[in-house]
Amino acid sequence: MYIELVPPNGLPGKLDSKEDSPCSILQGAIFVKNDHVYEKVAVSDILWIKAHGAYCKLTTLKKEMLLCINLSTFEKLVKVPYIVRIHRSYIINLHKIEAFEANYLHIQGELIPLGRKYKDCLARVFPYIEKTGVIIC
Repeated sequence: MYIELVPPNGLPGKLDSKEDSPCSILQGAIFVKNDHVYEKVAVSDILWIKAHGAYCKLTTLKKEMLLCINLSTFEKLVKVPYIVRIHRSYIINLHKIEAFEANYLHIQGELIPLGRKYKDCLARVFPYIEKTGVIIC
């Protein structure tokens, strides 16, 4: 079963500004097309999105959905500050991180790899970790 991410204007891949993103228009939600039904998914429910060839697999607590877009397109369409790329194959929800170590994040008992290229992103989110060893969220 393949699911297509559908912005409200019906033009996947043609959104250029943050104002046009489906998340800002729909107040933190996206719709995904599953056969002939559009299902609403709250962006805050997303745990991670994993590259799956030309597709990507979106994982929430309740289900997994295979989207008919690649990870880069998903990243461009869903412009939410806490949904970030942390690996060439992963986008994650920062609010769902339970723990992390040098090269991995822990989300819902899964180890998600942290790419060298993307470590700066995590350092910007948690700027005081090296100095104090304590993060206050």
